[in-house]
Amino acid sequence: MKHLLALYITLGLLLSPITGKAVIITLHSYDISVTDPNIQTQQIISSFTTDNLGLNGQEQLPLFNIWTESPSLNIPVDGTPISVNFNFSMPEVKATIQGNIQGLFNSAGAVVWTNIARVNFGLNNTGTFIASLSPAFFNFFGPGEQNGAQVSITIAVTALPTLPSSISEPSTLALFGIVLLLFLSFRINTWRQRLHN
Repeated sequence: MKHLLALYITLGLLLSPITGKAVIITLHSYDISVTDPNIQTQQIISSFTTDNLGLNGQEQLPLFNIWTESPSLNIPVDGTPISVNFNFSMPEVKATIQGNIQGLFNSAGAVVWTNIARVNFGLNNTGTFIASLSPAFFNFFGPGEQNGAQVSITIAVTALPTLPSSISEPSTLALFGIVLLLFLSFRINTWRQRLHN
């Protein structure tokens, strides 16, 4: 019975999936698209690599500045669109976050994002991270870059990817065979001892 239990434990270890303990996310590049020519943006960082992020780990970084040089924003009532397109290199995926810019009064405006980017990655897409952008209120104290606002990005890991087993399939089969032979030899020895008794 003990040998059978040992066999089951060994097989369980061989066949069970392995989950990573932390991941690193790398943004290779991104671009900002604004349809209103009066709205200016400037990247603060062009790329980044996060620290090791475990499950539910997150990191926030300043991404770009937004402002207007116009003393009066002529933005439609339903706002003007803005989008940020991301090219991640680790994992190698693309994502887009979209939003709206609303005119408040004079040169003052606000950026409200309408979605977050949920990215699946890793073996069978078992890993997930979320990229989100902070809202921004800019040029409350008049036009100019000095009165603009900063938009930050937050990367949050919500699921760690399942890692492939470090043991290749042929090696796994060989190890299974060895365990099975050991189990059979123990059983044969037990039968022989019973016959002699």
